[in-house]
Formats: sequence, C-alpha cells, structure tokens
Amino acid sequence: MAENQRGLSMPSPRAVSCADLEQIRKDIPRSFPEQARVQARTTQIEAILVEHSVFDPEIGYCQGMSCVAAVVAAHIADVAVASSFFQRLVDGLRGFWLPGFPLLTAGAVAFEKLQKSCLPTLHDHLKYHGASYEMFLPDAWLTLFSRWLPFASLWRAFVFIEAEGIAGVLSLTTVLFRAHEAALLDTDDFTSLFVLLKSLGRQPRQPDVEQLILSAKMMLPVVADVVPVHGEQLTSWATPKPTHIGSPTSASLVRTGSRVLYANSSLEAIANETSDGALEQLAQRTRTLSLQGLHDLPVVAQDSELTSISNMSNQSRAWFPSIARLSACIWCTSEVHQSENVHEWA
Repeated sequence: MAENQRGLSMPSPRAVSCADLEQIRKDIPRSFPEQARVQARTTQIEAILVEHSVFDPEIGYCQGMSCVAAVVAAHIADVAVASSFFQRLVDGLRGFWLPGFPLLTAGAVAFEKLQKSCLPTLHDHLKYHGASYEMFLPDAWLTLFSRWLPFASLWRAFVFIEAEGIAGVLSLTTVLFRAHEAALLDTDDFTSLFVLLKSLGRQPRQPDVEQLILSAKMMLPVVADVVPVHGEQLTSWATPKPTHIGSPTSASLVRTGSRVLYANSSLEAIANETSDGALEQLAQRTRTLSLQGLHDLPVVAQDSELTSISNMSNQSRAWFPSIARLSACIWCTSEVHQSENVHEWA
C-alpha cells in the first residue's frame, strides 16, 4: 500500500490488473481535457479509480468511471474524502458498470415508460429517427451525466444522485430531456439527433442547475410509480445479480475488460472524441451497425456479458414491478407545473 501526501493509504497500482490500469491511464487525459482543475489532479483521480478497482473487483474499472472520479476529485481536495464519496456514489448504482450492465438495461426500460408518459412527442421523434436508448444512455449514465451537463453543474447533480440513487438518475434524465426537448425535436435526421444526444452539455442554452435539481426532485413521486425507491428493495436492485438479466436477442453492449463496446464490433459506446465532426462520423458508424443488426442473426452471448437495452422489457419487469401501472404523467401534464415550474434557461 502506498501513502499519498494527505496520509491516505491507497492500493499500489501493482494491485490492480495491468489492463485496468492501462485503460485508466488512457481515459483520464480524455476526461474533461479543457478543465484545468481536472488536469491538475490526475494523480488523485487515478488513485481513486485504482482503489475502487481493487476493493470492488467484480466491477473493477469500467469506462465512464474516469469522468465521475474526475468531477469528484476536482471538488473534494482531500483524497480520502473524495474516494469515500466516489465509493458511495458508485456503490449505489453499481449495476450500471457490472458486466452485463443490468441496471443500465432495466433503467432504460423504466425511462422509456417515463418518456412515453411525460414526453410522448419526443419519444416518437427518437423512435422515428431510429435513435435507440443503447445509442445514447451509456454515454449519459455511465459517466453520470458528464456529457449532458456543463462541468460546473455536475457536482450539484452528483450530490443529488448520491442521495437518490437510480430514482434520481431517472428523474434527472427526464427533466433534462424536457429542458432540451425543443432542440431535440428540431433535428430532422438521425445524424443531427445523434450528435445532439451525445453533446447536450455543450449546447449554448442550458437550464439553471438549481432549477433543474428542483424539477428533478418534483419528478421523484412519478418515478416512484416505476421504481420502489424506499427501503432495502432499491438497494438490492441497485446492486443486482447478473443472473437477473436474460440472454439478448438483438444489438447489444458488451464489456470487454474495461471497455464498453457494441457487440461484434470494436465501436465504443462511450464517445472519446466529442467534437461535432467526430460525433458525425460516430453517428454514421453507429447507424450502419444498427442497420446490420436488423438483418443479422441474433448475437451470441460472450461470457454472459451481453445485454440488450431495446429488448429487455419482459426481464426488467422483475426489477420494476410497478412499470405496467404507469399512466399519464400528472407531473408533466399539470397546467400548474407547466406555468409555474418550467423556468427560463440561464
């Protein structure tokens, strides 16, 4: 064990797998390269990720975590305190990063129900243009909104998510879609929609983060109709057993070591390059892969790590027993909410 300058005993990099360490050191420089606060704390970020990889070997390191650790390290100077907060944040949602991505899959099914109820026009728009959830939710959820919120807003979101868990993720996703609904509906082809879904945090008009969190808190009772957010049930679902998720039948995601890939390809589900040009190229590759999946035979599961977001409704009912009861969203259709609680963007 090595001791850092603040006296925190951290696992030696030799204790983590060489593959995980290599990927960690590759991903950290790509996590908020424009943020000086992040780039000045790369050593601390690596220590947080290495410690987690050692003490939770079932997850180890997974792409997306570097963004989460970067935000935490940039806002908490003490490495021991930062590591503790990171552990709590990840532990509450560890099914996002587990092989098989069980919480990502079940959460996507729940979010589709919420979107159909609260944002039906946007739901139909995404479906019409062929933008499936597995094309954009991994970017958002595995990085905990690092691609959907400006850097200055992420810490406030992390505090909310650490307190509310998966219910907070679902509510924040819904209100973010509501905030950007006009821009998303304004897209007229798959590529422009894909680029926007990958870069909501870079859009010139952004919702005020405090009003966003307030709206997300107001959304929690609606989410409660989909997810049992109280007691030990949520904890058990946030730390699921991979056996709860059945075999996939269509285009899926796979964890190959630390990397998150689309099945039967080398295409990473979490975009490394976020410029519009790079995202347009990624959109073309993703679209081609998706179209190929419509004609190919079902993919073969690789070591039980594959999961399909778009075809998991039946399996996910075991995770969200109230999902079939969700009807029209009172939160979104209420005239009071629309007139008083939808605030102007900053």
